[in-house]
Amino acid sequence: MGFAFPKMRLKLPALGAAVLLGIFWGIWHLPVIDYLGTATPHGAYWLPFFLSFTAAMTAMRVLIAWLYSNTRSVLLCQLMHVFSTGSLVIFSPPRVSAAQEVFWYAVYAAALWIAVAFLALVYGAKAWSPYKTSRSVGDSAGS
Repeated sequence: MGFAFPKMRLKLPALGAAVLLGIFWGIWHLPVIDYLGTATPHGAYWLPFFLSFTAAMTAMRVLIAWLYSNTRSVLLCQLMHVFSTGSLVIFSPPRVSAAQEVFWYAVYAAALWIAVAFLALVYGAKAWSPYKTSRSVGDSAGS
């Protein structure tokens, strides 16, 4: 979040930058998709697993972008990433079939996208609005 996201926000709306970064994040994990952090090799379910995994990672990246946009804390973003990964390791069902793991990640992705929708409903577009600078904060306080 501390390098790529701010640079992407110079050219894209924050939500668009977060989604694009999330897709890149999913692709970044492509080489290890069948090895690290998976309960079973996916075989014929490789593509559905990759798509559900990328959907989950994209939603998580959007949530992390919201956190960064509202706190500017890379540490909090790192902790959110750690807790997400740790939760997946702890709560993922052991000894599942490839189809079951695809379903698990699809449910996880749906839950994360519901959280994104909740933030969008509660905070609207300003949830991912440009950073508040000292000048913009001072300007809005004076009006």
